[in-house]
Amino acid sequence: SLMDKVNAVPGVQQVFERPVFHEALFRFELPVTDILRELAAQGIVGGVSLADDYPELGNCLLVCATETRTAADLETYANALRKIGVRPRANQSPVETKLK
Repeated sequence: SLMDKVNAVPGVQQVFERPVFHEALFRFELPVTDILRELAAQGIVGGVSLADDYPELGNCLLVCATETRTAADLETYANALRKIGVRPRANQSPVETKLK
């Protein structure tokens, strides 16, 4: 299921433990705007940020997977999140170096 695959990604936590139908809310350790941008670059609609309507859920994405999504689609989504690295990296500088 979507919940199982996304919950297995380090740096992601399902917000509510109650049963869901197609939609679930996930909290990320990184800003969701960055995550959505990275997913979009891979052609993936990553979900909906709730920051504007619910500031307390600013690092959360509402994600939906209907019966039109295959198990492979869900795995692709979870793998894309893993590749993005949705957990902050230790000792990561907020400034990109210009040196090569």
